[in-house]
Amino acid sequence: MLRTRVEHYSEPVPKGKWYPQCSMARYTRLTTIEDAYFFLHCGMSTSFLPSSEVRRQRFLRGAVLVAWIAVEEGVSNQWRENSVPGKQSRELYRKVDLLFKHLGLQAPNWRDFDEHRRTRNRITHPPAGAADVVVTDDQATEILRFCSALLSVLYTDLLVWKEWEMG
Repeated sequence: MLRTRVEHYSEPVPKGKWYPQCSMARYTRLTTIEDAYFFLHCGMSTSFLPSSEVRRQRFLRGAVLVAWIAVEEGVSNQWRENSVPGKQSRELYRKVDLLFKHLGLQAPNWRDFDEHRRTRNRITHPPAGAADVVVTDDQATEILRFCSALLSVLYTDLLVWKEWEMG
């Protein structure tokens, strides 16, 4: 099973006009959301050939699933770190709602949450005999952006490392 590794870093900040009073930068990396972006990159980089479509869809569906795993684990981690009273709900919607209320944060857009979560649920729990869910590049990108934004509210210093974008 995938596990999110929460990494906190502190690095010296070069002296300069942007951070004159800071000597260290602090950021958090959640490795599972990085994995989701890797799968998205692989899917979007795969040719639009009929022979490649199965592979493309595998990457895009994987990106969606791993992004939601990152949210689930990020929320659970913040629940523990912030000592939210009571037992964690098994339902992610309820868990997110209680955590955001406990931390005094503005709730996410629940309409988008439900729409993106339904896509994840159709992938994970397809009806018997149904064809595989087809996920578009735009749909997968939007879901990853939503999940990243939700995590960025909980981890204000979140950095998503995309090594394929590094030059």
